[in-house]
Amino acid sequence: MAKKKKKKKVPLRTQLRRLEKKADKAFSEYIRAISKVEFGKCPLCNVNEIQCCFHFVRRRRKILRWDPKNVVGACHRCNYIEYRDPDLSRAWFIKTRGVDLYLAIVEKSKEQLVPDLIYLQAIVDLYTKAKSEL
Repeated sequence: MAKKKKKKKVPLRTQLRRLEKKADKAFSEYIRAISKVEFGKCPLCNVNEIQCCFHFVRRRRKILRWDPKNVVGACHRCNYIEYRDPDLSRAWFIKTRGVDLYLAIVEKSKEQLVPDLIYLQAIVDLYTKAKSEL
């Protein structure tokens, strides 16, 4: 009789990384869909198609990583240029969404968040459902 193989337990860190990727994908698809409806083309340059999810405050700030107020759908060109010249995207944000919201986002970015499995699964579920309702 053959022995059953025991399933190896997946380390928590690996589970978190996998779920973070799923959350990023669900959030990005939702933001791009919303931006295509709202703007049609890249709102920053108004030339190219929306291809990615553009964060005004960098993604490494987990507290804002999945916050729709901090993100807009953009083209790859504008997403790349932002690293060289962030002033253009900041100016667009302040012009369209207001300086108060920008300052609130910058202030919120100073807070810490360590996402756990429950939080990340909630993000995946929320944005998957929201995209399907569009």
